[in-house]
Amino acid sequence: EKNTYFLDFIKHLEPWSESFSKDFIWQSFKDGGIDSSHQKGYKYHSSDKADYRQQIRAFAFLIKALNRQVREIPFKNVYLVCSGPKNAPDEYLYKTMFKVPAKNFLNIRENFEDIKIKDGIHHHEHVLKDAQCDLLKEKLKIRIDGSQFSHCVINLLDGQEIRSYYGLEPHLLCCYLSYLHHVSEDFEVKRWYGSSVAITRN
Repeated sequence: EKNTYFLDFIKHLEPWSESFSKDFIWQSFKDGGIDSSHQKGYKYHSSDKADYRQQIRAFAFLIKALNRQVREIPFKNVYLVCSGPKNAPDEYLYKTMFKVPAKNFLNIRENFEDIKIKDGIHHHEHVLKDAQCDLLKEKLKIRIDGSQFSHCVINLLDGQEIRSYYGLEPHLLCCYLSYLHHVSEDFEVKRWYGSSVAITRN
């Protein structure tokens, strides 16, 4: 399931520029290989300097695209389907789609039947347990209250930190952050720098 989630994320990674297309970056990585690394710099001739610089620019663009798309997951790519009347985090079914179905499509829904999933566009279903949500909320409060600037910053690409401190897989944390953004009145989730989001208490 994790591999499918990651591959789906990469498949819909955007936007790509005309100069640095997805195919160009993957081919550049393949052609450069280990010979272009600093550890084996003696194999890399000075005549290849222009290609090497082009690779560096391409990967800088890739990192920028990765950061932007990861940061947008809680805001754009998670859809909340309410399955109960309480509007608590565990009352929702979370469906993650990296291909946005339509412009101005609402992220909170009573059902998922009106989302037409075309060939090649997958959605990933997740649920959050009540105990997980309560623990996560308490840990967010601790981080926010202990911060000099009264906010908590989470790097969504730092899987080790997310698993060790919050006790969740990164994709489940994105589901919970989406709930905080779209539903909760206790917290506010904002886009931050790089692949991070900032959370404050209301």
